[in-house]
Amino acid sequence: MVHTLPDYTTRYKMVKIFGQIDNNELACRLGSSSTEDRRGNIVWSDDFESTTKKWALGASGTGSTMDLVDTVAHRGNGSVKCVTGNNTSDLNFMLKRFTLPSEHKIGTEIYVDIIDKAIKLTNIIQGYSAPYYFGATVEFDVAADTIKVKDENDVQHTLDGTIPYNENEPMWVMYKLVIDWATKKYVRLILGNDTYDLSEYGLKQSPTTKKDMLQVWYFINPTLDANKTMYFDDFILTQNEP
Repeated sequence: MVHTLPDYTTRYKMVKIFGQIDNNELACRLGSSSTEDRRGNIVWSDDFESTTKKWALGASGTGSTMDLVDTVAHRGNGSVKCVTGNNTSDLNFMLKRFTLPSEHKIGTEIYVDIIDKAIKLTNIIQGYSAPYYFGATVEFDVAADTIKVKDENDVQHTLDGTIPYNENEPMWVMYKLVIDWATKKYVRLILGNDTYDLSEYGLKQSPTTKKDMLQVWYFINPTLDANKTMYFDDFILTQNEP
C-alpha cells in the first residue's frame, strides 16, 4: 500500500517557489534559436524576419551599408548585413533602447557570422538610472584574436581565450554578455562553446540625468583599409539571469 499525504498538507512546504514558463516565454523560446544558453527570462527578442526595422542602424565610409537582408540567416530568412567603410576610422552600428528591466541580472544574446577577418566588434551595454549610468564594454578583434573587457576604471583586460573563426569558412557563433545591475559588475561572457567568468570586473559609472533606460550597442569597424562584411541574427534580451 502506498502511503501519501493529503494535497493540503504543509508538512513538506516548499521554501522557494519555482516559476513555470509562461506562454510568451515559451513562444519566444520555440520561435528563436536560444539553444546555447536558456538561462534567464526573455524580455524581448528579434529574429530579423520582419522588413520593419526595430533597431537604429548606421553606417559611415565609402561603400558601407547596414541593413536587413533576406539572403543570409542563422535561422529563417532574415538577418542584418554589415559592410564596413574602407577606412579603419569608419564605424557602423546597431542600437536598441529599452526601459530598464526590473530584475538585476541582464543578458544580451546575439548570433554573428564573420565573413572577413579584419573586423573589430565592440558591444556596449548602458544602463541609465539618474544620477548615474553604468556601462559594460567588450571588444572582439578578430584579426588579432583578442577579447577585451573594459572595467570600472576604463582599463581594458585581455581574456585568456580565442575567437571562433575559420578563414573562408563562415559560421554562426552565439555571443552572450550578462551583467549585474545590483552589484554593478559583469557576470559572464559566452562566446561559442566558451564561458568566461567576468565577476571580478566592475561596470563603468558616470553621472547622468537620464532615467530608467537600457541601451544596447554593437559597433563594427574594419582593422584594414578595406570594406569588410559580417551578419547579425537572433537577438534576445533577458533578465533574472543566474
